[in-house]
Amino acid sequence: MEWDCPRIFQLQPFIFHSFLSLELPYSVKRNEIITLDIQQFNYLTSSQTVNLTVVNNPSFEVVNAKSNGWTVAKLSIKPKVIGPIVLKISAKSSSAGDAIEKVLNVIPEGVQRSITTSTLIAVD
Repeated sequence: MEWDCPRIFQLQPFIFHSFLSLELPYSVKRNEIITLDIQQFNYLTSSQTVNLTVVNNPSFEVVNAKSNGWTVAKLSIKPKVIGPIVLKISAKSSSAGDAIEKVLNVIPEGVQRSITTSTLIAVD
């Protein structure tokens, strides 16, 4: 099928007025207490009271997100199991909201050791 004229589409850009950002380390050791910085960005013209909720855990923190700026909330966690843990964090205010989901790798505590033995095989 051939077109008589080129098709041009114009789309309205999608603008995020408020969103979350969370940086995780590659891995943590089991029973290690780590503090995560959750950044709440607010590009609205007014300050917002934001409820931050950890979905896996009923803990929450209320922060005041400044207008046209960002706020950092701190979350301390202590992983109890080995393997990937999914962290789900949501933020809600009266006019905006966001949710984020990231995977944290939990490794066993201790030091990795290798044992090597050498054997000589004589072929006659």
